[in-house]
Amino acid sequence: MVDHSAHTAIKPTAENERALKISGWLTGIYFLIELGIGIYTGSVAVTSDAFHTFSAVGGVLLAFIAARMARRPADLNRCSKAIGPK
Repeated sequence: MVDHSAHTAIKPTAENERALKISGWLTGIYFLIELGIGIYTGSVAVTSDAFHTFSAVGGVLLAFIAARMARRPADLNRCSKAIGPK
């Protein structure tokens, strides 16, 4: 068997959340610009790519929420509910 006790988890920090916020805002602004250009030019390809970029905004938002949840301390009550009754 392999000993995994030396592995450490990366702790989510305020810097990570800040980076996710910046990434989300920049990607969202890029989405709006691309969507505007796609609608203005009538290009279905550019509009489609804008909505693909919008899905990336959703991914960043999901990562931000997960990082927030990971910063919460462990709670034995929630853990036991997830595992089930003893």
